[in-house]
Amino acid sequence: MKKTTYLVLTFFIISTSIFASIKLFSNVPNRFIQVDDTIHQRSRIAKRGSVTEVFPQFPGGAHALRKYIKENLKYPEISARNKVQGTVEINCVVTKTGVIEKVIVMTSLDPYCDAEAVRLVKNMPRWIPGNINGVPSDMHRVIVVDFKKNTDQKVATNADFNSIVTCGGIENKYSETIFTVVEQMPQFHGGLVAMKQFIAKNIKYPELSKKYKISGNVYVRFVVSKDGKLCDAQILRSLDAYCDKEALRVIRSMPNWISGKTNGVNVSVYYIVPLTFALPL
Repeated sequence: MKKTTYLVLTFFIISTSIFASIKLFSNVPNRFIQVDDTIHQRSRIAKRGSVTEVFPQFPGGAHALRKYIKENLKYPEISARNKVQGTVEINCVVTKTGVIEKVIVMTSLDPYCDAEAVRLVKNMPRWIPGNINGVPSDMHRVIVVDFKKNTDQKVATNADFNSIVTCGGIENKYSETIFTVVEQMPQFHGGLVAMKQFIAKNIKYPELSKKYKISGNVYVRFVVSKDGKLCDAQILRSLDAYCDKEALRVIRSMPNWISGKTNGVNVSVYYIVPLTFALPL
């Protein structure tokens, strides 16, 4: 009875936390380490002294970054013709050597603008790497690329676009778009209750995280493809390295979902699930 009550309370927090902001520990410095081939943000209690973080930056600073984007961005012809305007948000990792890796689209505009934003970021010169207490470190960076049709902006022809962003990375131009919101969102077979039960049955609280009383939510974003397969799972909001790794493991172990639909057609859709690691009361 106690166990059932605990699970109900835990997943009540999960369902409500999607719409709430997350409060990180104010006394916990943020670190980035590599776990399971993905760079995650790690929350860690500093036992002595303070942790100083310097975030990576484009050579010459923010002004130089804006100039680089303006001079190198090519507005996709098909997007310009369809009057598509807005921003694409790119999440990437600036390594300790200043190289940009793990480029993914966080906020999509259309497949052609997404592809152009990815191309632009991947072709950037080396950044000045970030550091923690003076030691160069791999760190995440979000780069916003604006697509606003100006008379002096370069326009790319369709021939310039041989690829677009899709589930599994960059594929050919005939691949599908990944949507963020559709008429019928994808769902776990059996719905939200069944998904919570699956997570409760399969999640394992990492012993080290429990030992150091790390608790809270890990937000995982993934793609539910048009055939219901889950792919491209990424940590959107980190807790610590061990909880992050466990959250990814659970998501990746899920069976196929019911795919999302728009206009009656199956499409690939981004989906976010929070997984809660709660210490016993």
